[in-house]
Amino acid sequence: MASMDLRQELNCPICLEVYRDPVTLKCGHTFCLACIHRLLCKQGESKVYTCPECRQKSRPPLKKNIALSRIVERFHAGHTDKDGNTVLCTYCDFPVLALRSCQQCETSLCADHLRKHNETVKHNLLPPTAEFRKRRCPVHGKIMEYYCTEDSVCVCASCRLDGEHRGHQAELMEEAAEKKLRPVLKKAKHEQEKSEKRIQSLQERRTRVQEVAAKVTQRATAELSSMKKQLEDLEKMVPNGIARWEMQISQSVTDLVQQLETKKENLTRKICYLEGLHDLGDPLSVLQDQELDKDLYDTEEALPDDPEFPDLEEEMISRALHKLSNMVTSAKMWIRKPADILLDVCTAADNLWISDDLKSAFRSEIKLPFPKTPERLEYCGVLSLCSFSSWQHYWEVDTSQSDSWKVGMCYPSISRKSHISMIGQGSDSWCLRRLKDNYNMMHDADHIHLPHKPSSHKFCIYLDYEAGQLSFYELGDPMRHLHTFMTTFTEPLHAVLAAFQGSITISN
Repeated sequence: MASMDLRQELNCPICLEVYRDPVTLKCGHTFCLACIHRLLCKQGESKVYTCPECRQKSRPPLKKNIALSRIVERFHAGHTDKDGNTVLCTYCDFPVLALRSCQQCETSLCADHLRKHNETVKHNLLPPTAEFRKRRCPVHGKIMEYYCTEDSVCVCASCRLDGEHRGHQAELMEEAAEKKLRPVLKKAKHEQEKSEKRIQSLQERRTRVQEVAAKVTQRATAELSSMKKQLEDLEKMVPNGIARWEMQISQSVTDLVQQLETKKENLTRKICYLEGLHDLGDPLSVLQDQELDKDLYDTEEALPDDPEFPDLEEEMISRALHKLSNMVTSAKMWIRKPADILLDVCTAADNLWISDDLKSAFRSEIKLPFPKTPERLEYCGVLSLCSFSSWQHYWEVDTSQSDSWKVGMCYPSISRKSHISMIGQGSDSWCLRRLKDNYNMMHDADHIHLPHKPSSHKFCIYLDYEAGQLSFYELGDPMRHLHTFMTTFTEPLHAVLAAFQGSITISN
């Protein structure tokens, strides 16, 4: 009777059948979705909606009862055959759903009758089924117990011993089913493990992406804030600079006008004096006037030259545009991936040891047993494996383990047999050099001393090959532009490092 009680608890109050898609009204009563929908549609004609159980007025929203839906699904699943047909107990006088079916008895049993059945016999029990004849041999009418492996069909004992499958290789159906199911199950579990590993890998990747995104967002926010401040400074600097330029020119013109006005006043007084002498008509006074003798022999005082005014575009606008260009370059780096720079061991000097990951160069106090090759640098230097001959690229270097080094870029045609200190001395290389606490930009024997000491040991080299731009940045907080070389590149460029003490590392 337990099955009957459970069935009654799962019955819809409207159709008196086990719930199908149960939904709960606002008042708390539950019905089949289709049943309550039909009822509410009928009530809609009068526009007065009530619950069939409590008669609560006003139409409440329909909400799926998730917990009850799961119970009903399990209930239906345990009482239906593989085709989804409901299987009822053979022995009950009223409809009760069956839990199992007996193959030998060809009956279906509810929980109560199943317990009594199991107490008397030990038969082969099956999931609920309504099609027992499909389990019997169509020729002999006996239960099929074997599987003919040659014809791939299920057969009864008579088919195997006396029928058309006599002499064929056959197995018990349970064993054959196990053999068939085992590899499929194994494959499914293997695919499940692969899926789980893939899901875990993707989740870890998503986590890494989120962490990187957070770091990049934080750094980019700081950089954009710095750029915004620089733009605001530029907005102030340009008008103020123009005002200073105008004031400088105005002051120069004012000073010159004052000088000319003074000279004009002096000349006016002198002319009045001379005209007065002339009007006296006394030749003796004219001839004896010593001031006239002095003016006669003194050279004429030259008028002051016009001042040379500074060029507004050169002095102000060009500096502002250059600073803005550096900001744009900095922004470009944020939308690009750092170049994967690896050091070329074949070019490393014999007093420079290269790490296994080809990212670090260590200064060695003894000469290493490297073979003498034409491409090897002579002292403390190493080139990158890759070269760049197009587009934009950047890479970063950590110099915290050295206070004497060079980092930059060079042509592959750079002399390999000259002292590495020649990097930056010719037209074939550009570099940033540190020697103790002194920092210099070097190219073609031109040394540009940096006015400030960098506050970070990390630096970035940015290359825009087509534009002929090679920029150096200090990776502090915020990033600071150090210097930009502008030229026309004629060969591919390699990264070049030189460690005169300690080590330096490419840190992408």
